[in-house]
Amino acid sequence: MSAYAAPLKDMRFVVNELAGLEQVAKLPGYEEATPDTVDAILEEAAKFASEVLDPINYSGDQEGSKLSGGEVRTPKGFREAYQQFCQGGWNALPFEHEWGGQGLPKLVSTPVQEMWKSSNMSFSLCPLLTQGAIDRERGAVVCPDCGGVYSLQTGQPLGGPPKFPLQVYDVHVVGDEVVATFVY
Repeated sequence: MSAYAAPLKDMRFVVNELAGLEQVAKLPGYEEATPDTVDAILEEAAKFASEVLDPINYSGDQEGSKLSGGEVRTPKGFREAYQQFCQGGWNALPFEHEWGGQGLPKLVSTPVQEMWKSSNMSFSLCPLLTQGAIDRERGAVVCPDCGGVYSLQTGQPLGGPPKFPLQVYDVHVVGDEVVATFVY
């Protein structure tokens, strides 16, 4: 039985009353973000978070990802969950239609991502790299949100509007584990 229950009442209040979803839906490109559509998205995201992600949260914490034979092995249940995640279109929620996304505003994707992080932090980190684009020629990550271009080695900005570096994490292999040192 899942212990995670998304705070849908609070999320709806923030999205509709505080952030003004109706006004955002009037902006060009966001016409599909109607209150009914967004409510259905939040409901389905809450189900996915509690029925799929929360039950594998423990295995993610206990097993972790392992490097074996040159391949990264994810914890029990992660592969199947990620397949469901992609099949449900969750990986493309905030991106433009031209890039295979659903074209929904960040106002919609933010509470959905909050559900992923709250129900299973380790799984929520898996799709993060797909939200940026790797520029192999420059050895950089191009952020789709802000248009910034960052060095893969240092995290320092190489171009675009951002004036600050990305947080750099130590990543190394210890035995058969990939270890990332995060700063909280």
